[in-house]
Amino acid sequence: LSIKKCMKNFPTGRPMYLKAKEEANFDVLYDQCTMWDQTGENLAWFVIGFLVRSCASGPIKIISHSDGLGPLRDDWYTRSARLRLAEIFSTPQLHSSAMKALYPVHGLFLNIAQNSPSADFIELLEKGIFYGIIKWADQQYSCDTLRFISTMNLVCLSDETKLDIVEACCGVFSWGASYPWNSGDDDKQILRILIKIAVNLLVGVPDILKFLQLGMKRRRERQITDWKEGYHFGESRIVLAYIHDRMVVKDEEVLSRALLKECLKAWKRIKPNDKVVFARKVMDPDVLECWMKTINTEMAPFSGA
Repeated sequence: LSIKKCMKNFPTGRPMYLKAKEEANFDVLYDQCTMWDQTGENLAWFVIGFLVRSCASGPIKIISHSDGLGPLRDDWYTRSARLRLAEIFSTPQLHSSAMKALYPVHGLFLNIAQNSPSADFIELLEKGIFYGIIKWADQQYSCDTLRFISTMNLVCLSDETKLDIVEACCGVFSWGASYPWNSGDDDKQILRILIKIAVNLLVGVPDILKFLQLGMKRRRERQITDWKEGYHFGESRIVLAYIHDRMVVKDEEVLSRALLKECLKAWKRIKPNDKVVFARKVMDPDVLECWMKTINTEMAPFSGA
């Protein structure tokens, strides 16, 4: 409800501001609606708990983390409940509103990945759950799910989903970026898993350069409602342009694990105002202009301006 109230004056989607102050004011307003509104959490406990119990049987425990680890049910209603949970988990506003009520979902996804036919979990990935899993990667169940994904055959995923996953995996290596999960002692382990997932996806692509070009042409910020985490201006795509450039320079047609690690290590050292040459390849002119104004403001303290 708070999201609808916030956005009632913007029926066509998130406004683009040329002035950094106006941009910041809107971000504060939106954050207040998404981060601090807890009106949806109580309802989410009931809805998500019901859906989780529709997918996996077992006793309800005081600590809900393991509620999704019971024996999996197998019927058409279960499939509907599973897909609805995936929609909730992959929708930014619902994800933010549900808050701690999402705890049982992580165990359920791990349970499905390990014990259901692979097609069931592939279907969840197609629904867009991957970034939500990364955001909770500091939780053991989600970290274990990422580890399991790194061993899966992901060839059957659609190109759109593959690109979403590659962007999510590689985007965490940007200069100055904070990790989507709560940073801690497991950061290096999580980063290694993300690199493995990206390599696993990219090595199975017949024409890697063409695939990266497809990703560079996407304009997800024109459709999706997640304006944070690198989607605001399409920032998450910039790394694809950089990897593409490195492969062309090195005359490589296959992206090895060593080459991807080399690219991401170098990418992490590149500051935002040095990424403009790559940003031009993945952003429309109006979005690029707004993005450049934003990074100039962010980089001012580092330049002494």
